[in-house]
Amino acid sequence: MLAVAIIDKLSQKTGLLLTSLNVHRVVLVALAVAAKVRDDVYYSNKYYASVGGVSTRELNRLETALLTDCDWEVFVGEPQYKAYVEHFGMHEACAKQSAPSAAVEDP
Repeated sequence: MLAVAIIDKLSQKTGLLLTSLNVHRVVLVALAVAAKVRDDVYYSNKYYASVGGVSTRELNRLETALLTDCDWEVFVGEPQYKAYVEHFGMHEACAKQSAPSAAVEDP
């Protein structure tokens, strides 16, 4: 979800529209940046690049461009994060998954 918020910030700041020609790279770099923002331990850009099918050099360039275009403001606070979760209906899906199943009575 954090990657979606980062893509949204990028789009708002630059007017970027996702197309079939750029969506792969935009999602890849947003996921890599989101992992770095969220996790203390994360994979290297070399790993993300190999998984995403681009060179490490290109991923580094994409990451630099994303961060520069977002003015390095990629942190998403809790209220904003919750708004994205609610917008995409994830709270309902999570609630359904964690809901206890009906108890079965022993005979």
